[in-house]
Amino acid sequence: YFGDRFNTGMGVYGLQHIIYLTQDTYLQTTFSQSTSDYDFDNDSLGQLVYDREAFDNYASRLQLLLNKKVNARNTLRVGIIGSRLGYNLFSEYNNRNQDRFITLVDDKGHTYFLQAYGQWQHRFNEDITLNAGMHFSQLALNSNNAIEPRLGIRWKLDPTSTLNFGYGLHSRMESSTI
Repeated sequence: YFGDRFNTGMGVYGLQHIIYLTQDTYLQTTFSQSTSDYDFDNDSLGQLVYDREAFDNYASRLQLLLNKKVNARNTLRVGIIGSRLGYNLFSEYNNRNQDRFITLVDDKGHTYFLQAYGQWQHRFNEDITLNAGMHFSQLALNSNNAIEPRLGIRWKLDPTSTLNFGYGLHSRMESSTI
């Protein structure tokens, strides 16, 4: 007899608003919320251990993007993203030789993640486009910062083929459940 139970879920919703400041400039505002959860109960008869785990993550994000078409060949974009990242972590086990559970993790909290970026797009002609930019991020939990350059070139060889080259540093924040 195995009494394992495993559930996982996720949900996301968002709202976006665009306002044109001029014919060539717009401001895009995006708000989103997401949640994910993981629950596991392990109650296998014949084993000495009973486990319970619950890991929940949730995020609220606000993004502002300003896009300015300077001329027919050049476009500039700058933006910021502010995130409030929450977590609820719980893990316990019971050695069947004992009458009580031992809690390994029981922590709730949140932190903030800030990102800012800038991008310049230049069209040399109808076939060749350059994208260059920088991305900055800071995690409030440990005050870690990252500054990452980005570069991309697109060359349209013919109406059905393109050659793309990209370079960039792309750091990633690990999940709080790891």
